[in-house]
Amino acid sequence: RRVHGEFIKDCLTPFHLPKVERIGQWTLLILRYGNFSPTSDLSHTTFHKLVMLLSPTKCITVRKVQALDDFPKVMLLIRNWKEVTHMDLLVNAFLDDVISSFRGLLQLDASDLENREEEVEQLERNGRKTGATIVRTLYQIQRRFASHRRLMRLTNDVINNFFKLSGKDPRREDLSDSLQSLTHQSETLHENLRQLLDLHLALVDHRTNQLLYVLTIFTVFFIPLTFVAGFYGMNFRFVEYDWGSGQGYVLALMISLVIATFAWMKWKQFL
Repeated sequence: RRVHGEFIKDCLTPFHLPKVERIGQWTLLILRYGNFSPTSDLSHTTFHKLVMLLSPTKCITVRKVQALDDFPKVMLLIRNWKEVTHMDLLVNAFLDDVISSFRGLLQLDASDLENREEEVEQLERNGRKTGATIVRTLYQIQRRFASHRRLMRLTNDVINNFFKLSGKDPRREDLSDSLQSLTHQSETLHENLRQLLDLHLALVDHRTNQLLYVLTIFTVFFIPLTFVAGFYGMNFRFVEYDWGSGQGYVLALMISLVIATFAWMKWKQFL
């Protein structure tokens, strides 16, 4: 029988999210897999679309890249095609390669997160201000992690629904468990990154509070002195001006205010 027209429309949609659907004897399975190298820039990781049209005796794939370089297990299976006795092995090989692409992506994400943790720790140890650059970088990584996590969750749901439609298979149970584990790892990485971002912001706030604390201490001590200086600096004649020890009186008053302020702050445990 011919492939349903709705399946053709889904095949031609470039940014279709993962889905699974069955109409008649044909099953449509759309997946996304990561296309990257170990040295690639993770900020520009692309996810290619893999479309599989499955029937009991046929497996039609639609891919952006016609070569099978992104599917090593499928290539190995095709080389030994004469030994293959069941079409499910080919489908499982495609699913295994898709899951492996997520596994490699998570390894790169974990390595990137570890580097950012060391960077934050080194900057804090050296007492340098991290500024807005590292905060912006951490937010970008957080968005990327969130995108990877959502895609893995959706892929996990789609593959599990596909397994329900196609029946139980011990090999597919293993694939489902592996993808579930990767999804959990992705959520853990996202949570660790969020905690790192919160820690960095807390350290910045703590450093700012320390600076404000020092400035406040100086301000508390100098406000009484400024008041005395401003009071006796007015254009009025005070009785103290006629005293021979008037200057000493003012200095003693200022010193007394400083001592009183210090004693009060110690009593309130501000120092």
